[in-house]
Amino acid sequence: MEARSTDTAGNISDITSYQVTNIDGDAPTGITISADTDEPTNGPVTVTISFPADAVVQEYRIDDGPWIPYTGPVELSGNGTLEARGTDALGNQSPTESYTVSNIDQTPPADATFTADNTAPTSSSVTVTVNYPADGAIREIRVNGGAWAAYTGPVVFAANGTLDARSMDTAGNMSGIASYQVTNIRSTGGGGGSGGMGTSAGGIIGNACKITRVLNRIVIDGCLDEANQTIEARLGPSILDSSLDELLNSGDKEIIFDVVLPARIYLIHIPQSLVRNYQARNIQFIFEYVDQTYEMPSGSTPFEQVSVSTASSEASVTYQVNSLTGPSERELSALESAQGFHIRDNFYQFTVYTMSGGKKIIPSIQKGQFITRKLYPASRDIEKVTGLVYKSDGSVNYAPYRRSLKENEMELLLLRNGGIYGVAEYVKGFLDSKGHWGQQSVERLASKMIVFGRNDKDFIPDDQVTRAEFAALLLRTLDLPLDAEEPPYFQDVNSSHWYYEVVQSAKLHGIIEGYDDHTFAPGKPINREEMTAMMVRLLNREFPYLDLGSLPSAQDEQSLYKFTDYVEISAFFREQARMMANIGLIEGYPDHSFKPKGNATRAESVVIIQRFLEFVEFIR
Repeated sequence: MEARSTDTAGNISDITSYQVTNIDGDAPTGITISADTDEPTNGPVTVTISFPADAVVQEYRIDDGPWIPYTGPVELSGNGTLEARGTDALGNQSPTESYTVSNIDQTPPADATFTADNTAPTSSSVTVTVNYPADGAIREIRVNGGAWAAYTGPVVFAANGTLDARSMDTAGNMSGIASYQVTNIRSTGGGGGSGGMGTSAGGIIGNACKITRVLNRIVIDGCLDEANQTIEARLGPSILDSSLDELLNSGDKEIIFDVVLPARIYLIHIPQSLVRNYQARNIQFIFEYVDQTYEMPSGSTPFEQVSVSTASSEASVTYQVNSLTGPSERELSALESAQGFHIRDNFYQFTVYTMSGGKKIIPSIQKGQFITRKLYPASRDIEKVTGLVYKSDGSVNYAPYRRSLKENEMELLLLRNGGIYGVAEYVKGFLDSKGHWGQQSVERLASKMIVFGRNDKDFIPDDQVTRAEFAALLLRTLDLPLDAEEPPYFQDVNSSHWYYEVVQSAKLHGIIEGYDDHTFAPGKPINREEMTAMMVRLLNREFPYLDLGSLPSAQDEQSLYKFTDYVEISAFFREQARMMANIGLIEGYPDHSFKPKGNATRAESVVIIQRFLEFVEFIR
């Protein structure tokens, strides 16, 4: 704008001007909306909105609902439309951008149906065809409670049995398990003949039992009780003979028990004296079934703790595998739906026991050892699957599941004799951990069901951890049994507290110690040197072969020098801190301090547990 004036004599002033430059009528532009996945899924979809720098007010709404301030990624648990808008400091409002989530599918495929080529009584085989719904992208079957396998065509039964079928759609929804029982085959009895129990398993009709040895492989063919779907074999010196001993002495240090037919229950009995003999010579037992393989190194069950029967027939050691059936199978299936995990390898119970005085004696697995179940998954992302143990209280707990040293092979580690173990797919994250320095570790251990959030969406990684909470985390990590012995070990812990069993059990397992006044202070935040001491006790108690105390003291002392505040570590905890620093389980802050008296956060506790699992090779 320009201005001038003229006086009464007609003189005209100079022209002056003023520029108005502070009017901004341009609305913010450039809002972008993206989702973490556009593939079919049965889980939530996380939507992220990027606003332009001049949008000082950032808002979104879902399905025409109220406008909500945008503070971070938005998780949608169902399909819907998210809209976003931004407003600058002058009140100019951007155009509304929208993104529609349409890839969430939580409807499972319909159950499969079956067609048999013959339902009348017959002495011939019966062929069963499985009919899957169109949206069943992954189609699986199992025969007689065995392992799930891909359905490739009709299944031929040479003997009566059960065929189960299920399917999963592209979103990950699993159908119910449909079953068909073949009951119309009339066995001809006698010595039996060859035939098929499924698309990949040979079998013998009837109760013929043929046990042979090929080098160090004991082949168990037949021995099937069809009515109970049980294979039972008793082995003795006629098979486990002196020529096998010579072979084992010459170099082979393993005996392979090869069971040919599928069944729901497998029982192999071996005289106790032979088992002890093999243990003394460090002979490994390998049990190969149609649908699973177990490796049990010598000494993994301390049979020397069980007295040998003095009866006329020598006591045996029994190796038993059970499929999960009946109410237990239904309860696990319900738990699978409720908690959102998907079973990828069936749950089986592997038990080693002896009988003494009419009672079943189940020895414990020695500290630091375990029975290994071998698995051969088809191109699965290991970060999305975890081992689980199904517990007697109806819950599931983490079990180690790791890469084998052999290509394309995985290992499920059985830490408890008689436990029910399987493999499931489960992925868990938390909105408040996105971008946090501990995000990767939190999500990794949450997906293994080792750590849990304060609620379903928030982990609160910077919150403090109490002494009782950290003790509970250690017990859960190794599935150590809870045993609330009486009387209470500590004056400030009694049976009315949620942590009573945890604290009692952690004391029983030698993980925790109290204070001089006989208290434990379970609700007190745990500091970093206390956390370190608990970890060392756990390693020394549960993995004695590591022998942390044998590390050279000079090397240990030097490992603490990297911390600028190492002199602040209490004398009582210095030895444990040296051990942990030397093996790399504790590290300092960016300023090279350790902060031994600083309270540990939830994220820090997760990271130290992850390092522990890597150190003992439960994670590879």
